[in-house]
Amino acid sequence: MEEFKKKIKDRIKLCTVYCSSAGLLSFLLNFLTNGTNDFSRGIVMGVFCSTELVSIVMIVYLSLALKDEKKLKDMYIKSTDERNLAISKETMRTASVISLMALAIAVIVSGFFSVTVSLTLFAVLLTDTFITCAVKLYYNRKM
Repeated sequence: MEEFKKKIKDRIKLCTVYCSSAGLLSFLLNFLTNGTNDFSRGIVMGVFCSTELVSIVMIVYLSLALKDEKKLKDMYIKSTDERNLAISKETMRTASVISLMALAIAVIVSGFFSVTVSLTLFAVLLTDTFITCAVKLYYNRKM
């Protein structure tokens, strides 16, 4: 249980570092996206602000769990439960296959409308396939 508490504290530290560097990141994002259109700047700032908000929520949630032994124990059981781990593995495997198939279909369909979009989606498909294969090789060697 002490190791789990250490893991929780490390997550809190990571979120705190992200939150404390928010001002610098915001300045850099505004500086780097200065010449782009408003839509793109809005997307970048929206993603940044939402990850900032999620980090703050995680800090509060994890801090409250550290103070309450029952919540901490429930979190530990939930994170180490074999059934939950098996469900998570199957979910990720199935989601990965469905995502790759949907992306392949999107590459084909977008080819009829825009070559640029089709090639971009194809690059994403290749990257996703590479990542999936690399992770599988890693776990084949690890386990």
